[in-house]
Amino acid sequence: MEWQGDRLKALVAERGLTQEAFSERVGVSRQAFAAWARGQIPKGLHLLRICRELGVPAERFFVDDRICIPAHRTRRTAKVTEVRQKIAYAMAEEYASILGNLPPPAIQAVSRKAGTAEELAAELRARSGVADADVPLDYVAVFRLLDALGVCAIFRTFPGELKDYAFYTRISGHRVVFINRTTSLLDLNFAVLRECVHAIQDGAGHAEPTEAAEIFCDRVAGLAQLPDGYVDGVFRMIAGSKDVVPDAIKVNILKRFASEKHHAIFGLAKRIEERHGPLGLPIHGADGNIRRSLQTIGDCLKAANPNELVSKLDALCPYLMRAIRISSEDMTARKLGDLLELDGELDAREVRTVLKTA
Repeated sequence: MEWQGDRLKALVAERGLTQEAFSERVGVSRQAFAAWARGQIPKGLHLLRICRELGVPAERFFVDDRICIPAHRTRRTAKVTEVRQKIAYAMAEEYASILGNLPPPAIQAVSRKAGTAEELAAELRARSGVADADVPLDYVAVFRLLDALGVCAIFRTFPGELKDYAFYTRISGHRVVFINRTTSLLDLNFAVLRECVHAIQDGAGHAEPTEAAEIFCDRVAGLAQLPDGYVDGVFRMIAGSKDVVPDAIKVNILKRFASEKHHAIFGLAKRIEERHGPLGLPIHGADGNIRRSLQTIGDCLKAANPNELVSKLDALCPYLMRAIRISSEDMTARKLGDLLELDGELDAREVRTVLKTA
């Protein structure tokens, strides 16, 4: 557990007290209070006095250092807030006990040559098992990549306040990417690849989010998902003046590729413009139409029976399933149902039976 001195400062301020006045109440010097605020843990008697004066339990001043959630950017214009961080933390906390029973794998380091976005994207594609440079990554390849890198994938339906498709965290030494079950296949692969890069940077000791780091993550995700060969092939189909290929036809071609290959039109257009210059096409709103017509990853996880469900989860999140199998004997059916987001306790009992035999 890690002491949070900033919480002490905030609570004292909320009570309308000066730091000098509070120090006097607790019976210490102003310098002692300043040391606590900087991170020094108060001794037992002083901690009891702090809790009594502020009317809060000691747990209020500590965080579980098993869990670390970097404040990465959310989707679109949504802001990273304390409320959203707390929701993400609570979600991660649900999995701390089962992941704690599984030794973290050795970090699968990327090549030292993968220093640029292009080089890292190329290595990620190689690790995903997709050798064809003209094929965009599908979600099966993306989740295979996560497991190859020693990153745990967890599917959950995010509360409405958590406005994101996926987020990265570290739990008991494990690198974890939570994926929102309501995420459309149109948005899924780029979002998960971006969090995969966050996990790689964290493994290399660069977890703190910065604007430059976010730009780098976006760049790698775009290059890995949409390789140059694929981008150039699509461009050849829409190249030419409006007289040769009208804009409406060009947009429809982009829509068809986006729908079939599960990627955003915006992302594809951006990659084309990087390589071939501005397109000037009216694509605003086109992604929304496709997004409504595609399945979500949650839809892809639906199964007719427990055997089918376990088979799908074993394929897409084998890391999590290894942890669940180790702990399944000691957890209730309800707990298992919560972790896998099942419909009811009966389903969980049946799934646990399958886990024992599969």
